[in-house]
This record gives sequence, C-alpha cells and structure tokens, in this order.
Amino acid sequence: MPDVELEYKVIRRLGASQSGPIKSLQFSADGQKLATGGSNGSLCIWSLQHFQLLHQINAGSPVLSLLWIGKTQILAGLGNGTLLAVSETQAELYIEGHEPGDHGSRVEFIAADQPMEHLAVGGGNTISLWSLSRGANSQTWKTEPLMVFPSPPIPHTAVDKAVVVTGIHWDRSSGEKASRKQLFTGFLHHGIILSSVVNQDGKLRVDSLRVCLVPSELASFSFSPDYTSFVIADLKGSFTLLQYPSNVEIQHFEPHDPHSKRLIPSAIIHGGNALLGANKSGRLMLWDCVDGDCLQVLSHEDPVHVFTAFYDEHAFWIASGTSGPDTRANIYLWHVAEPGSADNTSTKLGSSFALTTFLTVVPPFLLLGFTKGSLPS
Repeated sequence: MPDVELEYKVIRRLGASQSGPIKSLQFSADGQKLATGGSNGSLCIWSLQHFQLLHQINAGSPVLSLLWIGKTQILAGLGNGTLLAVSETQAELYIEGHEPGDHGSRVEFIAADQPMEHLAVGGGNTISLWSLSRGANSQTWKTEPLMVFPSPPIPHTAVDKAVVVTGIHWDRSSGEKASRKQLFTGFLHHGIILSSVVNQDGKLRVDSLRVCLVPSELASFSFSPDYTSFVIADLKGSFTLLQYPSNVEIQHFEPHDPHSKRLIPSAIIHGGNALLGANKSGRLMLWDCVDGDCLQVLSHEDPVHVFTAFYDEHAFWIASGTSGPDTRANIYLWHVAEPGSADNTSTKLGSSFALTTFLTVVPPFLLLGFTKGSLPS
C-alpha cells in the first residue's frame, strides 16, 4: 500500500436508471466514464466528471459483462449470447451487435489480449475466441467469432461435475508475440487452466499448458498486474492469495458469510498491494496483501453483486452494484484522492442527468448511427 493512509468514501449513488440486480460495471481506461449493465437489459454510460448519465441503451437482454476498448468504445456481453459494440464519436453514437451462432451461449466474461488482436468470450460452459481488428482510418473496432475452446481437462474429483466458466484473463506477462498468446480460464469445479493460443500458418490452435487445481469450488479469480500473485474466492466466501507460478499460499482471508453458496467477486487492486472482496451481507472488504490486515470495510444497504476498481497517480475509484429485496438497484461510487492532489469531487448523493441518449436495440443487429441527443426514427 502507499505510505499514506487512504480511505474510501461514498460520494455518489446512481440508481435512477437501473432496476433489478446490477450485473456488470467497468471504468474506462482513463477513469473518466463508468459503464453499467443491469439484469433488465439496461446499458448505461456515465460521465464521472459531473456524474451525468450520457447514454442509456435497452439491449433487450441482461448485460452480463463489459469491456472498454480505448476511451470511446464499450463491448457488452448479453445474456442471449450477443456481443454488443457501442462506439461514440464527437457527434454520433454507433451500435453494432454480433451474434455468436455456434460459438457460445450467454456472455459473462470478455477479455482482450495485447496488442488487441483477439477477444476471449465466455459464459455457461463455453469459451470462444473472437477476432478484434480496426481499419486504418477507423476508430471503431470490429469483432467476429473464430473458434470454440476445447473442454477443460477433467480431474478425477470432477468427473460428474458440470463445466461452469467463472473467469477469463489473458496472461499479459507472456509478451505480445502474434504467434503465441496465453490465456487463463477458471472453472467452478475444474480449477484454473493455462492455455496457449497459437497462430500456425494462419490457423489457430489451443493447447492446454497447465492445470491449477484449487482446494474448493472456484467462484472467481484474478491476477496482480505483474502476474506474480493471484487471488481465488470460493463459495464459502473466503479468499486465498497465492504466489504465481508456485501456487504457494501468501494469505488466507476467512469468510464473513460462511456457506453463502454464491459466486463472490474478488480482485487484486492498487497495483497488487490490496485485495478487494465482497460478501453477501452487503460489505466490501479491503485487505492489505502483505500482512493480511483489513484496511477498510465498505458497507452497503443491500448485498453487493459486482464491483470494479480504477486508480492512477491522482485518484482511486471503486464502483459497487447492489440490489435489495424490492428489486431496487444502486451503484455506489467510492473515491479517495491522494493528499495534495486537486479533488473537487462533490459528496452529494443522487443522480444527475444532462443531454442523454436513450435507445432500444432491436434485432437484426445492423450498424446504427445517429446524432447524440436524438433517436433514430
């Protein structure tokens, strides 16, 4: 952790445009925008500078995953298997849908490799590889399905267990060689698989390199930025921090909701120095990765379903999505500024609206372009 103590505070709660559980959250690469996806099919893009809702799109299916491609394009994975691409220019908003065909079911995870040539898309029991390209004079990325990954190796302890994908991460430490990329895929009952994606004479091949069996069911996993450690979460609500590639345990964090039996999110943040994990009672716990101390408890009124984090040299952000028994949904924005930095962030709770684009997407998915602030006829 940094030498100075940082404390997150709720500075805004966004809830006017979502109903039902929040399924996905993602900060843009520059931390200026937040994309949110709901179980009701609502995809919202917010400006964090003034906490304004910029665009609201009814995708027609639950928005299960989000990935920013640059500053102005967001990919959204839908419950019906569609990959939705939303691109913003200075004057227009473009929306294009890509149907997977035989290349998958619901899209719960999206991950892009470097240097932005492929997408790994997963959900249910399927992981597929998609191409990612952009024209020489175009700011819009194009993608299409290429192949389906083979089923994971089946250990003797999981012979009768269903294949359930619980995470996808490209190995950024493997370099940017076009002929060979490495991908980590996590499964509820089958551990973590490290695979290589090889482009040989124009043909793609996926080979399993390593299987990391975990001691319990794998609810989620994520890596530190330098890929020297990773965290796994189980269905009991506990988290274990491990060295990579030795798999030696560094810290174990005991559950606050034993036997919760739900997929608990977890992430290594702050450049690998802190662990963030959610529990069913509506709390986010921030731990020090070195000594295992709890640094802060971020309390919520309702259970946390999903969260995301962003930080740079000036500010730290956490966004968390909750929903309660009355189906209300809230997005909490937590923020801390480093001492000495300019922080003009308002602390007033609520929702702000500027000139907002509202759009309902209807198949077939054609490329739509329209001026911001108006709707296509």
